[in-house]
Amino acid sequence: LLSLDAEGNTALHFACFHDNLPALDMIMRLAATEWVEVVSARNKKGEMPIDLAKKVGAGAEIIQRLEVCLKAIAERDKAARRSINWRLALESLLQLGVAFGASTL
Repeated sequence: LLSLDAEGNTALHFACFHDNLPALDMIMRLAATEWVEVVSARNKKGEMPIDLAKKVGAGAEIIQRLEVCLKAIAERDKAARRSINWRLALESLLQLGVAFGASTL
């Protein structure tokens, strides 16, 4: 599913370019745990499958499904960044406590 042609296109790029909803559905089912990589893969021109779908005027259902996936990826990334920021803030507070000789915060 992550195999690339000479232009860096994946099977999902082709499904979107050809406005093939059944192929998109099959690819997404087969992708299982790799769906994030499949949906966000960029070809050599920097285009994701959704970019090709929009370029060729693919059906609204294809575009909508890809938008839902990309939104889920963005939300996951946002939550991960928040988690990392909290962890870094906590580590900074702990380091400040140690630097000032505090036994507990």
